[in-house]
Amino acid sequence: DALDRAERALGRPVDARIPFSSAAVYGEQVWRVGDRDAPASLLLEYSRLGKLVGEGLPQPEPETGEELTARVFALQGYAIDSPEDPRVRVDFVAQKDELLGPTRMGIVGVAGTGRGQAGLVTEAKKQLKRGRLDSAVLVTESAPTKVLMNAAARESQVSVVGMPDLLDRLLDWRSYLHWLADETADAGWAEHLGRLHISGWPDAPPAREPADRWLIESWLTDETPLLVLVGPEDAGRSTLSRWLAHDLAQSALTRDSVTSGRVPLLLPLGSYRREVAVDSLLADLVADRRHFGRRPAPVDPVDALKLLHELGRMVIVVEEIDRLPDPDAAMREIAKLAGPHTKLLINRYVTSPNQVDRTGLPVHRIVTFDRS
Repeated sequence: DALDRAERALGRPVDARIPFSSAAVYGEQVWRVGDRDAPASLLLEYSRLGKLVGEGLPQPEPETGEELTARVFALQGYAIDSPEDPRVRVDFVAQKDELLGPTRMGIVGVAGTGRGQAGLVTEAKKQLKRGRLDSAVLVTESAPTKVLMNAAARESQVSVVGMPDLLDRLLDWRSYLHWLADETADAGWAEHLGRLHISGWPDAPPAREPADRWLIESWLTDETPLLVLVGPEDAGRSTLSRWLAHDLAQSALTRDSVTSGRVPLLLPLGSYRREVAVDSLLADLVADRRHFGRRPAPVDPVDALKLLHELGRMVIVVEEIDRLPDPDAAMREIAKLAGPHTKLLINRYVTSPNQVDRTGLPVHRIVTFDRS
């Protein structure tokens, strides 16, 4: 009744409901996110309440550990739940209905690579019967050690995987990166790159530093999420932005895990015929089979991109925005992709930074480049 009265007074549903928890009432225990014996429903609602309180504030650090692992499994179609028996020492249970019935996996997060923790495999196996689990998965923060992998290889019901490998499986990155590297290859770079220089931005100028070196050594390592690159078209159409996309694509292809570093996304808008919106941009990108041919169902590729965007694993390069009817309005919409961790470069072919409407832009730099 009280909730109904509140909703009538507000004219809309309440945003969060904290459920009754006998453990909280009688035990008077304070839980933290990640505590294995905490009521899952209670923590879920407190997490939702925390996000509501934080609206309009700077974005928090990207989630790590159990929360991130749970999201990755949920993206792949698993239902996430707490173990039925609180004595079962797993972070959460991932369940999926397969052809021959439901599959229940106990997921355990391992700090670092699992170095010196081969005994975790034996411990995980002990939890299977108690938790009525079909298997256990140890998820390491980075690539697991060979010792841990070898220990798991001797136990058919226990496996080990690194978080970078899990993130790589969400999308067919290598197919896209090979396409991008070929699409952005340009023999004219040798002519232009060495002669392109950064001549300044609203802060102190970098003394005509070579533009390609400045992008890699300065912008990609600083805390400015949005960079607007201003320069004349006759300096070499898209030379800098396409070179950056190419360089990052080649670098990603040499890594064991693509998503362990920054992954480039190229958004050419010259032929864009829809209203510019963040979701439609990403949806159009992944809809092209040249980009992401293999679809590891049931992962939604747009949701996968959003997760990697939140984790700061991407560099988004926007080209040909000046061909749109209202480039400044489009830039403000696309600027939403620039988060506290993701890098966004927008290439503008105007002659002066003063021609760029900065209204509504997040933290940014407007850099002028010219040809010596």
